[in-house]
Amino acid sequence: MSRSHLHNVDVADALVRWIFIVEGVITAGFGLLAFIFMSAYPGTSSWLTPTEKAIIELSNAADRAETTRESADFRTGQIRAAFRDWRVYLWGLFYITTYIPVYSVILSLPSVITGLGYEGTRATLMACPPYGVGFVIVLIGGWTSDRHGHFFLHCIIGIVFTLIALIALMAVENLVARYVMFFLIMFMFLPISISWTWISTNFAGASKRATAMGLIFSQGNIGGAISGQIYRAEWAPRYVQGHAINVACYVIALVAGSALWYSYSRDNAARDRAAGEDSAGAREKGHVDMSGEDLGDLGDR
Repeated sequence: MSRSHLHNVDVADALVRWIFIVEGVITAGFGLLAFIFMSAYPGTSSWLTPTEKAIIELSNAADRAETTRESADFRTGQIRAAFRDWRVYLWGLFYITTYIPVYSVILSLPSVITGLGYEGTRATLMACPPYGVGFVIVLIGGWTSDRHGHFFLHCIIGIVFTLIALIALMAVENLVARYVMFFLIMFMFLPISISWTWISTNFAGASKRATAMGLIFSQGNIGGAISGQIYRAEWAPRYVQGHAINVACYVIALVAGSALWYSYSRDNAARDRAAGEDSAGAREKGHVDMSGEDLGDLGDR
């Protein structure tokens, strides 16, 4: 092995170490800032004006049927409700089948870059542009979903584009075309990021939402253990089998997401219909214009 080659290997190893150091310092730094400046609840924050607190509390009361006091309470009834809610487990299926590709598909990118003739530092740098595109995609998706809603549509767009890229990676042998597909495949971050808001919006009150999100994310994180087995060394360099597994994951995610969207749409339509047909009767039962302590453990039901 030549001295120049050894030097390149040492430089690459040092660069990798510094990537972990810089990322760790930034993450720990933001965690410390959040601990110092962020409040547990809007109503207890020191950096919001009384008017801003009132607006947020009213918004929570209208959208999630909770107040500041209800948010801070520990309600065992809501926790039990989270474990009994079938949507929690369907959400877990959606989350794990969209998370497995995120963990795994990136493992095949280095082989494509190496095949293009890049090594060491240049190979590392060539892996960065696709993630830059992914960063922009997530920012745009967050802005448009906040402005226009349609969380399910955003998830569908992300899954469809990623499916197209995965299928192309299975079919195409040209290395340049395969590298380009990794820019398109960065849409895989969209359903993950959008689902965080979609999940939290559809579980209430605070204890049920916290429990449900903990269960869902725990199920999804199992994908990290599974993804390491998808892109096996003997399947290199095209990893057709690995891409096929991820395609199957996204098909399952489409089915699970569609079922969730349909169930929420059906429930909302039934509530709107009941409110329109007999608003007076609903008010007598105590299911209209209530929030926070009035609703108790009824939550998203």
